[in-house]
Amino acid sequence: MGQSEVEIAGLADCTIVTVVPEAGDEVQTLKAGIMEIADIFVINKADRDAADAMYANLKIMAHQKAGDGNEVQVIKTIATEAKGIEELAAAIDSFFNQTINHSDHRLQLATEKCWQLLQAERMKIFNKSNLRAALSEEINKPGFNLYAFTKDMLNTTQTK
Repeated sequence: MGQSEVEIAGLADCTIVTVVPEAGDEVQTLKAGIMEIADIFVINKADRDAADAMYANLKIMAHQKAGDGNEVQVIKTIATEAKGIEELAAAIDSFFNQTINHSDHRLQLATEKCWQLLQAERMKIFNKSNLRAALSEEINKPGFNLYAFTKDMLNTTQTK
């Protein structure tokens, strides 16, 4: 998973992380971020040799993460044979029927993303080379204070 997938997961109502048995050794080293974003794990191609070991490892990891009592479900599927699809659908329904207030969860996710977008948009008004030039004029003056300089820069850009 890359940065964009993690960002999308931050806005999704339900995040399903799908893995294949060939990633078995990698399950032990899954980044905490992936464990954190997964609402449901799916092991596709569950008819392959390493599927049972991967299932057991993911169940252990999901159980350890479940400090709040909401254990992430782990579902085995074989997509080419449509096996496990009903179980996956039931897991999704179960996720949405939990006592978690999803509107609060969605509001929290949207607030965080909006905050990031606002920060990125706000930073567009600053040109780093212009900032460097302004700093080079001020930094060696007696009594220079970076925080006051920054506040002045913000005030100056707000009035433009």
